[in-house]
Amino acid sequence: MNNDKELYNDFKRRSYRSCVSDAFRTTRKSIWPLAKANWKLFLFLALMQGVIGVWTEYLTPGVMYVGFEFHPLSLFLLAIVALVTCLTISSKMFATINGRGLRWNFTRQLKTLPVSAGFLIVFLLLSILCIYLCIVKGKNPDSIPLLNALSVPAALSPILLIFSLPLAFAYTQYIMEPERKLYRSLWKSYSTGFRRWGFIFITIALGELCVIIFQTFVCLPNYILTTAHNYSAIGVSSYNDASDLPAYFYPLLFVVSTFSGMVKICVTLFEVYTLYYMYQTICIRQKERKM
Repeated sequence: MNNDKELYNDFKRRSYRSCVSDAFRTTRKSIWPLAKANWKLFLFLALMQGVIGVWTEYLTPGVMYVGFEFHPLSLFLLAIVALVTCLTISSKMFATINGRGLRWNFTRQLKTLPVSAGFLIVFLLLSILCIYLCIVKGKNPDSIPLLNALSVPAALSPILLIFSLPLAFAYTQYIMEPERKLYRSLWKSYSTGFRRWGFIFITIALGELCVIIFQTFVCLPNYILTTAHNYSAIGVSSYNDASDLPAYFYPLLFVVSTFSGMVKICVTLFEVYTLYYMYQTICIRQKERKM
């Protein structure tokens, strides 16, 4: 009983820095036993990340430059494979916390996709409307640069961030509480997340900053290879240069992308623990608020 009370008080006093630091400590303690117990699954997921990395570079060499060939069907299949792989990784990490199986957590996350898609559709429609108004209201619509029109979604992205960030709490609560129904409790969870918007934002921002710094150094070989591949593709398509990439480039890229996939698995565990501690802290503060 005393241990439960101490744990309750710990979560009650937890700050955004405590959420991130405790997530790091928990990840460091649990990643090796978790990897030993699930090494076959983690190896498969890392290899899938390697396949996705090579497939992406093969389909999108020198993207947005002259000579880039668009392959819609292949890119769609790539997006599906990448989505399923990412959901599988995060589902396994959530399963280590809530004690539910991989399939249960995967299904749970899959049910949240329509809500996320709804937010994106509303954002895209709003962007199209703003672009249309910019063109119609312009003094000379024919002379409006395409880049200026495409910059409208970037300018509106803070709106998407403001209204979609509370979903991080709503989704985490939905996954951590088996009895909760998504669409029946979505508005209540979303409202709670919106009231705690600042805490959610700073916690996730600090956690993702740590992830970016870590991956920048650890996954640097992958970034170097992908940059070299894109510059080579630009030279071939734009200037008719000969490709100077060695014959072993794609096997090397696969090995490096697989290593980056292993790093992604570790990083996902850290991100999930950050969300879990954030969720626990908000729930306990809400209980205190009602008392």
